[in-house]
Amino acid sequence: MAKAKRPKQEAAENEVAARLSRAATVLEIHPIGTDLTFRFAAFNVPIGVQRTLHAELRAEPVDLLGRGLPGVVAAWWVSRLAGGEDVTLAEVESEWDERCAGTSISSVQVEAIDAAEAVDAEKGEAAPES
Repeated sequence: MAKAKRPKQEAAENEVAARLSRAATVLEIHPIGTDLTFRFAAFNVPIGVQRTLHAELRAEPVDLLGRGLPGVVAAWWVSRLAGGEDVTLAEVESEWDERCAGTSISSVQVEAIDAAEAVDAEKGEAAPES
C-alpha cells in the first residue's frame, strides 16, 4: 500500500513536474509565405545566451522579447544564439527584413511542441511510450 503524501510534498512534486514539462516544450514558429521555421525554447534558454541577452538589454529601454513582430524576431535571434551562432540582433533583424518582407504578426504560426518528440522525429525514431 502506497504511503499518503503530505500536501506540501505533493505540491512540490507537482511544481517540479510542471517545470520539467515547460522545459521540454518549445515553440515552433513559422511566418506563413516564407521559407523560415524555427524553434524557440522559451523556458530553457542556456545561461550563456541569457548573459548575451542581458548585455544587449542594458542598452534597450523596452522588453526585447515583447509582443508582436519584434518579439518574434527577438525569439529567432535567441534561438540562433542557443544553436551556437555568433549573430547580433541587428544582423537577425536585417535578415528578417530580407526573408520575411511584408510579414505581419497575424501571419505568424506558433505551435507548442514536445522537444523530445521533435528530436526523435528528426532522427527518424519513434518516441518512447510513457
